[in-house]
Amino acid sequence: MGSGANPRRLLYLVNRARQAAGLRPLAWSERLALAAERHARDMLERNFYSHWAPEGLSPSDRALAAGYPWGCGENIAWNLRTVGEVHQAWMASEGHRANILNPRYVVLGCGHAGGYWVENFGCSPK
Repeated sequence: MGSGANPRRLLYLVNRARQAAGLRPLAWSERLALAAERHARDMLERNFYSHWAPEGLSPSDRALAAGYPWGCGENIAWNLRTVGEVHQAWMASEGHRANILNPRYVVLGCGHAGGYWVENFGCSPK
């Protein structure tokens, strides 16, 4: 695990990091994966790199459009080749690591397009 460009492999690496920190594992969310994949493709096709789309859409807006109504946190990366490289870079970044190890999150969906990677974390319904 941890090589290649299959974004679903990120779930394994995230859950390994969470387990090491004493946190429960995340489940896979197809809806958040759809939002992540769409955002990665959008950044690639429109040549931008941001949590906010040019028209002002946020990660939670994109999650809602993909059918996930409870908001989300997001990690993005660019110009890394493998799942292992992306996960390592996120774990080395304080803000990205905080998302990975946030105990409020219960689900994860990831997407990849070109050199763009997106990881969306979701809370459970209130």
